[in-house]
Amino acid sequence: PNRMIRIPLSGLTGPVQVNGTEFNLSMAPMGAALSDDDLAGVLTYIRQTFGNKASPVTPEQVKKVRAEIGAHAPWTAQELQAVP
Repeated sequence: PNRMIRIPLSGLTGPVQVNGTEFNLSMAPMGAALSDDDLAGVLTYIRQTFGNKASPVTPEQVKKVRAEIGAHAPWTAQELQAVP
């Protein structure tokens, strides 16, 4: 969740590979408009649908990441790979 939370908060730019397919688009940041509860709910939905069975994202996790990154520029795939 630490990587996933960063994407809607700050956006994503540049090439990214997902399941062997490369995409090179930009995603605008939109998480600032959502509360921690709302963003956690959206990310939990994504993590638990479309055949996914990942754990829920909590509002506390969102709050922690939001505080850690502040006003970060859009992330690149390479930067996200370095996030534990």
